[in-house]
Amino acid sequence: MARHLLGFLWPEDNGQHILNLLRYPQFSYYLQQQAFSHSLMLQLNNEHHVEFRVMPYAEGQLLIVARDVSQMRQLENIRRNFFANVSHELRTPLMVLQGYLEIMSN
Repeated sequence: MARHLLGFLWPEDNGQHILNLLRYPQFSYYLQQQAFSHSLMLQLNNEHHVEFRVMPYAEGQLLIVARDVSQMRQLENIRRNFFANVSHELRTPLMVLQGYLEIMSN
């Protein structure tokens, strides 16, 4: 999965430091800050949206869990666009009715 999602190669990348394999400034900053109470969302060069969670594993070691959230982000965008369109489609006739009611009341 790491090969598919993150582009890691086995056995060539074995033993490499993670910052040599994932060269994203946000990821480097995330590891340096060591604020692992929240996850990090990145859009990778391969257009995948990935959520990284880091947990202490052993002394001097960290466990990194990467999860592809591209489909979830896409569904969220579809939902957001749907509600924006529905809102617009409802507002337009209501504004027309409001205009007619104002004319009739005058």
